[in-house]
Amino acid sequence: MKILTQASLTALLACLLMAVGPQRQAQADDIMVEWLRFELMTPGGAMPFVGGLTKVAVKDENAVLGKRYVPAFVIRNGEEMIWSTDVEIETDSYPSIHDKLADTRIIRRYRVGFPQYASELTIEMVRGRNVPVFGRGVWRKQRGAGSVEVPLIAFASEPEPDKWPSRFEHSPDETKVSAGVSEISGRWRVRFSESDDDAVGEFQVSAKTGLVTGTFLTTTGDYRYLAGRVDGNLLRLSTFDGAHAFLFKATLQPDGSLKGDFWSGNWWHETWTAVRDDDAALPDAMDETVWRGDTPLEELAFKDLDGQPRSVAQAMDALDADGARATILLVFGSWCPNCADATEYLVELQQRYHARGLRVLGLAFELTGDIERDARQVRIHQEHHGAEWPVLVAGLSDKDEASKAFPVLDKIRSYPTAVFMDSEREAVAIWTGFSGPATGEANVELRRRWEGVIEGMLKD
Repeated sequence: MKILTQASLTALLACLLMAVGPQRQAQADDIMVEWLRFELMTPGGAMPFVGGLTKVAVKDENAVLGKRYVPAFVIRNGEEMIWSTDVEIETDSYPSIHDKLADTRIIRRYRVGFPQYASELTIEMVRGRNVPVFGRGVWRKQRGAGSVEVPLIAFASEPEPDKWPSRFEHSPDETKVSAGVSEISGRWRVRFSESDDDAVGEFQVSAKTGLVTGTFLTTTGDYRYLAGRVDGNLLRLSTFDGAHAFLFKATLQPDGSLKGDFWSGNWWHETWTAVRDDDAALPDAMDETVWRGDTPLEELAFKDLDGQPRSVAQAMDALDADGARATILLVFGSWCPNCADATEYLVELQQRYHARGLRVLGLAFELTGDIERDARQVRIHQEHHGAEWPVLVAGLSDKDEASKAFPVLDKIRSYPTAVFMDSEREAVAIWTGFSGPATGEANVELRRRWEGVIEGMLKD
């Protein structure tokens, strides 16, 4: 089991604190993490992730030195660190029946919430001087009008060569790690069995350790930060971010292609294949969705977060009165991690361009259709990311229903979709999907093009 040093974790969390939302006032000092491997039990097998409890300092004017320490839970997916301070802990100790003199067994029960995704982990850990660390629990998540549960186990594991706990158990082919490394590293053209469009896979494999990081880029968004390992011809990747639990497995075929399976939680499975293609690329995200504009914005009436009817035109009138010279309409869902990445970027853009007249209006398509519940969840999302722009709850997340509710677009293909509107309320550009920070160069290109459009709309 790895106990991360204060210096190394402070550096990592200092970067994280610049990117995540609800703990923007937190400070990454005096932190120790006891890292464990957690395994969510999916039909495809164990879906592992690395995480652990810690404490972080948050500003508190009433506390000594102006700060206090609160429990936090940290998740690591490759280069990404996700954490939550929505943590409740209960600890019991009692003598072991096996050796009352030598051992005291400790039970720690805790709950970790990801309120921005209506999701939580509940875990019971057992430890003792002569007792291996072990735990059981469940991940609960809102899906549609109901919820799902995925069992999990947790335990200490031997660290990988990079000093982090092992994400996957080593396969029987671990002695042939190098066999598939050079063949799997790189860019791939990917076909998921339930998708009509090709995707792009990008994998980076360490020749020394066989550890893998990477992601899949699709026309609707990326699969965010994936991490895993290569054992011989076997590739395994996973991620857990509070909203999604993804598990990918694939085998390198004799012809050099990949063939495998993808599971999302315990509710989705499809197969996938891939062929190496250094030139693999997605269609231009600005060419996917068309502005029809044949319905006046005055006729598109939804409810704001207070439950009051308001048309898109009325909401934009209010932004105009506040000095808007250009507006980004963000079609999103609070349940959507790609939308979370887009929201983080829009917060950054608002800070940079607000004085010049950039405004944002959110159109939320949510899970339940219960306006009070959906509005509450959107508020949590906005507060989590520090997003201060107005939002209208526009309907259900089903894309066919959403397309009917917002017919000025030919179709809602992806959450998020960003519509760039100038001062005359003409759609200058529409961007479908979002390539987040896990995509590297694709995210850099997205930023370049978004900011180019914004500069064009705000030029004097």
